[in-house]
Amino acid sequence: MGIHYKFLNEEFSKNYITKFRELYDEMEKSGIRKEAHLKWVLRVEHFEEYYLEKFPWIADLPLFDYKAETLVFFRMNPTWPNGNMFHVHIDPLNANANINIPVYNCTNEAVTSWVKPIGNLKHQTEERAGDKIIKGETPVDFLKSEYEIIESVHITDRCCLFKGDVYHKVDLHSTEDKTRVMCKIWSRDIGWENLQQKFKDYIDEDYQV
Repeated sequence: MGIHYKFLNEEFSKNYITKFRELYDEMEKSGIRKEAHLKWVLRVEHFEEYYLEKFPWIADLPLFDYKAETLVFFRMNPTWPNGNMFHVHIDPLNANANINIPVYNCTNEAVTSWVKPIGNLKHQTEERAGDKIIKGETPVDFLKSEYEIIESVHITDRCCLFKGDVYHKVDLHSTEDKTRVMCKIWSRDIGWENLQQKFKDYIDEDYQV
């Protein structure tokens, strides 16, 4: 099992994947969401005005406060500008450790890698959308120095605990016009050990991709 990720068991994963697919389908149908670069976001106004009535389980998600936190659906498609990568970064807004849910088209063609800077650390906080600096995007800490990959994983059909406070990136090695959707429950200020403790009964130490 990984150092920066922990897969959750099949029963837990099937339950969450089904729920989040239904939620994503409703987002696509209704258009009620905030759109940003390579992601759709649900915030408190979306929950209270629309989604909680249809999906009351949102209010019961562990370690998640829908009044203060968000559900972020990352969307990658290699036919879009910069749609095949997320640059090396640390998750912003104190998303130190969270659950990731593979929603649609999450295959082995996508790889998530955690990295370690080589030499002097060079990094910069930017409001970035792909290769462009765009005012209004969430400020994110991007790594600018050389690095080495210390761990990689394919997140396909299992939910996983995800360590976001270490530099990481996502690369989609595909040319097919399909949108990969991965949801992150954007809980804040949760420690990696605390997250593992909370979900210890669901961690599957034997699962491998």
